[in-house]
Amino acid sequence: MANIKSDEWLQQRLSYIKALKSPSAQQSMIAMLAEKDTLTPAEEKKLNVLIRAEKAQQRAIEARSKAMALLNAEKKAAERAERKARDHELYKVAGLMTLVGLVDKETGKPVVDVASLVGALAGLSELPKENPKWQEWKQKGHEILKRQ
Repeated sequence: MANIKSDEWLQQRLSYIKALKSPSAQQSMIAMLAEKDTLTPAEEKKLNVLIRAEKAQQRAIEARSKAMALLNAEKKAAERAERKARDHELYKVAGLMTLVGLVDKETGKPVVDVASLVGALAGLSELPKENPKWQEWKQKGHEILKRQ
């Protein structure tokens, strides 16, 4: 009997249960039985069963926590990979701006006035895709890329 009540896990769990605002029926029963001075064999058996159930529940909670951490880590890794791919595409676009001389290769700064550059790009984006200028620019782009 003294072995069960002097168990370190049980003492820590009792402190935890007493600190709860609303302990479960199982936890309340553990606390009630553990606080009794003497237990009948039936009560001792009940306490042992409840302790095993409480330990199993605690392990299940820890396992769920580890599973959630694993899932979150995978989700974060996928988000990191997506962000990395997006950043790579942005760097490639910046490289194209460097390729045509709009951005200085050494400093990474625009070689023309920023407002002018933004205005030119805005005008470009407003041009309908059916405009023959697009075909002309595409041809010129292929020529520039072939030289690289």
